[in-house]
Amino acid sequence: MKILKIVGIVLAVILAALTIIGLVAPKDYNIHRETVINAPAETVFKNVTTYENFKKWSPWQNLDSNITTTIEGTDGTVGSKYSWKGNDKVGEGSMTVLKIEENKSIEQALEFLKPFKSSTTTYMNLEPADGGTKVTWGMKGESGFIVRIMMTLMGGMDKAVGKDYENGLANLKKLSETAAL
Repeated sequence: MKILKIVGIVLAVILAALTIIGLVAPKDYNIHRETVINAPAETVFKNVTTYENFKKWSPWQNLDSNITTTIEGTDGTVGSKYSWKGNDKVGEGSMTVLKIEENKSIEQALEFLKPFKSSTTTYMNLEPADGGTKVTWGMKGESGFIVRIMMTLMGGMDKAVGKDYENGLANLKKLSETAAL
């Protein structure tokens, strides 16, 4: 009987701790990385706004040799959509272009279906910089209660996607600088 009481108390403490994490962890997030690419904004812009080119620098494209992708609409325009379905490392989802400002920015709706359903907004901003074009790639949104708990226990949203963004920007840099030669 005493063991049941101890187990009950331990479970109550764990549940209370998780509830507190969910209540105090930040709801909003804005994870981003940036780099300077030694190429004109027009070259970089084409690589970030067309899904055909996205496949060439995406940090997730090579995680599954059997990934299937589709592009709907006119690639590189508002409303165009990129969908993918892959293994557990890649998941399943889509990106749809929401806004484009020529040679300056793109904003997309990102929808995941697997490994779990979620939605967020991604963006890429371009601005002049010494030696080329500064690119900022980010993701912003609001986390639900359960996601806040999970992300806190996993080290945060930045830890979850930051390295992927760094790898993607390195790939974009190489692609854009090679094209600019």
